[in-house]
Amino acid sequence: YDREEIPVDTLLTHFDVSVINTEDNPNRYNQESADPYAAPPTGVRGIQDPITGLRSKEQSLVLSTENLPPGYAVSARKQFYEVKDMSHYGTLKMFVHGWDPMRANYEALNNFTRYEVAGTDSSNLEFFLRLTKNSEEDYYEIRKPIFPGWDPRNELKIPMKDLLNFKISLADSTILDTVIVQSGTGTDSTVYQTFSWNTSPKERQYATKRMADGSTLVVHGAPTISQVKYLKAGFRNLSQTEEMTGEIWMDELRVTDVEQEIATAATVSATMQFADLGGVTVSLEKRDADFHDAQTQFGSGNNSISASVSGNVNLNKFLPESWGLNIPVNSTYRYTQRQPKFLPYNDIRIQDLDPSLRDTLASVTELTQNFNWNINLSKRSKSDFWLPKYTIDNLTLTLANAQTASQSATIAKQTNSSVTGAVKYNLNLGKNFTIQPLSFMSGFPLVGEKISAFTLGYLPSAFNFNMDGVESNNFSRSRNINGTETESNKLSLKRNVAVDWPIMPTMLARYTRRM
Repeated sequence: YDREEIPVDTLLTHFDVSVINTEDNPNRYNQESADPYAAPPTGVRGIQDPITGLRSKEQSLVLSTENLPPGYAVSARKQFYEVKDMSHYGTLKMFVHGWDPMRANYEALNNFTRYEVAGTDSSNLEFFLRLTKNSEEDYYEIRKPIFPGWDPRNELKIPMKDLLNFKISLADSTILDTVIVQSGTGTDSTVYQTFSWNTSPKERQYATKRMADGSTLVVHGAPTISQVKYLKAGFRNLSQTEEMTGEIWMDELRVTDVEQEIATAATVSATMQFADLGGVTVSLEKRDADFHDAQTQFGSGNNSISASVSGNVNLNKFLPESWGLNIPVNSTYRYTQRQPKFLPYNDIRIQDLDPSLRDTLASVTELTQNFNWNINLSKRSKSDFWLPKYTIDNLTLTLANAQTASQSATIAKQTNSSVTGAVKYNLNLGKNFTIQPLSFMSGFPLVGEKISAFTLGYLPSAFNFNMDGVESNNFSRSRNINGTETESNKLSLKRNVAVDWPIMPTMLARYTRRM
């Protein structure tokens, strides 16, 4: 736990965190008692075994303090191992128990302070619960006056929509700030300045709202219930003159009313083949933001639509078969759209926005379109005449184009395009182009036959040449205030040459070069 606004003199002021339960503290925490002060509220008591009649242990977290000065607060903090997402729940609930200094038992013996304001329906003891992702910069806080025992007024029951609607209302609000202008000594004048909530410094983004049940909502910075890393709970001494000694119990902090949205997902695909001329494939998928399978608890949070159309055609089928050409053409178009259920990095639902702000949906919708095509030209059969046999029969030409256009919450427009051309020449002559320079020695005794069989290759067995050229153009414009634009153009050319030459049966020479 940590402490908030603890006085420097810790010899007089103390703060502890502990637990209390029905087994270890039966005299103070008796769930069978008819006294509403000692018995937990209905629904919080331990589960009763139907056979033995025994009730399971019930336990609460205790925050206790001694001599807490006026205006100060104590708190305990819990850190989760993983960030918690509470955006899929409707209500935040918790039971809180306040001490009763008038009871002639533990409270009276320990001089617990009286905090109810006589003759009013108010209290000098204020409980607060803070939800935050980081330390103190962005948080929601719920404050509530506390009364003795398990008073129904102590129960925390906050609809999540109240927190979200309050934050939404602040988006276009202004902050009035007082600036005192001094010249020399004394105050000469007071100037009032207004700041926009969204553009003001983080320390100025602080607002409170009083609710009908007496609780107070607090928004500081830009909190989100979809990313809760810390919980901080404590109480504050609202008295202006009296120190406070006492303890509160907290039980059953929970989120309820889990969303049960009806969601669907559908996939359709069709393929049509036109014999050996070509074919077309069409697919369409639609998925709601709340759709999920049995292995996941919640949906992806995006209403998505994706479609694709791909086709291929063999142009060589329209040419004479005797030409022996192979000319396949392939093309693909893909479209993807994702509309988030919540504003990016936020817990505000798009549907909860004011109609005048619905144009925000267009700026946070992710769109991606891809279109590409390629064509290849090659020979599938060898010619009988030597000239085409060693030239165009070994040649492959490729031309391709790819284009992408997209937008997102941070990028207003982004386009990428590229054109690629490639030429490949692969000649395979084999290892038959050899001579026997020592054939005249075949008559030599003993070794002549072997020596005369020695061969030398006078031509390479393989010759490969590849050349690739790529031209790319990229453009991007961000959604920031300045609309920063970046643009780049690039042209590249790569050439590879490889020659294999079997000089001797046991010696292969290889030459490669990249340019």
